[in-house]
Amino acid sequence: RRCVQETGYQRRVHGELSAIQFEDLNTADSVLTRPFTNQIKRCEEVEIKLKTIETEMKKYNREVKLCKDNSQFLKELRSFLTNRNKAEQNFFEEVESLVDDKLKLLTEQTKTLDNLTCKFNEIVQYKHVLLNTKDYIGFSGMSIAEGEVKGASDNLEEGPQFQSTVRLSYLAGSIDSAEAPRFKRMIFRISRGNTWTILKDIDPITDEKGEIKDQIIDPLTGELQKKSVFLIVYQGGAADTLRSKLNRIADSFGAQKFGIPENQETFNKKLDELERQTLEAQNLKRITREQIDQILDYFVDAKITNEMCSFIEELRLFTLKAVSYTHLRAHETPEHLVCRLLL
Repeated sequence: RRCVQETGYQRRVHGELSAIQFEDLNTADSVLTRPFTNQIKRCEEVEIKLKTIETEMKKYNREVKLCKDNSQFLKELRSFLTNRNKAEQNFFEEVESLVDDKLKLLTEQTKTLDNLTCKFNEIVQYKHVLLNTKDYIGFSGMSIAEGEVKGASDNLEEGPQFQSTVRLSYLAGSIDSAEAPRFKRMIFRISRGNTWTILKDIDPITDEKGEIKDQIIDPLTGELQKKSVFLIVYQGGAADTLRSKLNRIADSFGAQKFGIPENQETFNKKLDELERQTLEAQNLKRITREQIDQILDYFVDAKITNEMCSFIEELRLFTLKAVSYTHLRAHETPEHLVCRLLL
């Protein structure tokens, strides 16, 4: 028989019991021209935003308690909406606004944290480059400018001895530890053995409490990254062809390149500056992470039911229900729908 004209919210009981089958008589009509198209789109957008928040909750190890009894949830939801003494459509608008605001704030904070993590990783790598290369680059009797070394170096451990007339240049930076051996072989092959390359793994520094304070974390995966410091010493100047080749190889391996200060005083000042920047970045990361935790914790505990599931799950089920009812309202006109009782 044809379904009488009524709203989707008046069909609540039939929908909960899954006792009615609806058939659309106007399947050829464009979806965009049908009634309530905008409302359906709004419901689907809320679903997508909730899924994004849930993904971030899992990323930051927040428990998402799922609903195991949909019938009981619908009963408690109906009781919650009744006690509000407001229309159900109004609650959806509140949910829509809440999810939109929370997601915007969460997106802003996570983006800030990712940027801070990248900056922190760069500072840590630069600091380790300086600490691991200072024993190989002597400042006494040398003039270092824009990556060039002039004169002899008595501090090059296990390296060749150069005459004072030899003009040396260097390339220093960091690279993934897994790529370091292949990187060294490539440098040797391209330079035909006319370079001296040092590779050292970056070992995390621990504080007085024994806690690691300068781990290099991938902001996308949250996994620990293993990096190695490299120092390449070669003969030539800024316009040398070999210099260009070495820089291209370093770029192809995704290496981070850093400059070495030109004298001992500048070197020490740079280390102090990097240490200060490290502490500032750590504090900013901590504050930002606390903001993210506060947002995500809001969606952990139930707020509609009696601790049946997490709030994020309650909102997801309510939105799914709103989508279903809005689809029914889109076919309120009798000639648009046929309904059969499933007995």
